[in-house]
Amino acid sequence: MHKSFAAVDEYLVWNVSNALMLL
Repeated sequence: MHKSFAAVDEYLVWNVSNALMLL
């Protein structure tokens, strides 16, 4: 797998964590 894929996955996890904190 490409490194960019891992970066996108990390980005999504970070976004979900932020969304949960805002809730």
